[in-house]
Amino acid sequence: VPPLDVDAIFGKAGPFAAQNPKYEPRPGQIRLTKAIASSLSARAPFMGEGPCGIGKSLAYGVPAAHAARHGKRVLIVTASIALQEQLISKDLPAIRETLGWEFEIGLMKGKSNYVCRSELETLGDGVPSDIPAPDVEAYRIVRAWADTTERGDKSELPIAPPETVWRKFTIGTGECPGRACGNYVACFARAARERAAASEVLVTNYHMFFLNMSYGGTLLPASDIVILDEAHEAADIARD
Repeated sequence: VPPLDVDAIFGKAGPFAAQNPKYEPRPGQIRLTKAIASSLSARAPFMGEGPCGIGKSLAYGVPAAHAARHGKRVLIVTASIALQEQLISKDLPAIRETLGWEFEIGLMKGKSNYVCRSELETLGDGVPSDIPAPDVEAYRIVRAWADTTERGDKSELPIAPPETVWRKFTIGTGECPGRACGNYVACFARAARERAAASEVLVTNYHMFFLNMSYGGTLLPASDIVILDEAHEAADIARD
């Protein structure tokens, strides 16, 4: 990866400052960004720590985007889906827009985050008898959405469905028949994986990251660079 002029990007005359009149360079963020950029150029491992508010997502996001522009596939791993969504909807698009860099962004979650078309086909028109009364309305909301969604991603729902409801609509990786499924071609999770494979900066979480390792690397596209955010949670999730 070619050297990155971090001072020019994060300085008072840089593109982030031009976007925001209240922008002030953060020395800790600049130091962290330089260290990450240097590690990528040297192909050397690096571990960094910083307090909340230092701007870690930009500190690794800018070098990640720089590497992606130069032909590297980057995988960013987080501990939570909430941070995934922030990176996908806010931080990475802001880097792309502010710096004018072109790179494809992708998100990869486990199968249980998507509607399973085969499970959907088994549901009747009414509400299943084992759905608790307080969850009946949630079931109806999810069912109406599941019949019309184009991506089948649970994060698109207007509510956070109870587990008693959502498990009617999805299936885990270990339960999925894969190519033997009659809905394989139309599978929402398969389509999400194909979109992810086309991205240059791919975001996932630790559960998916370690599941991919246990499945021999068959669940995620191969990456040149891996960035572990919220790394203090990685060991516990790996053990789980």
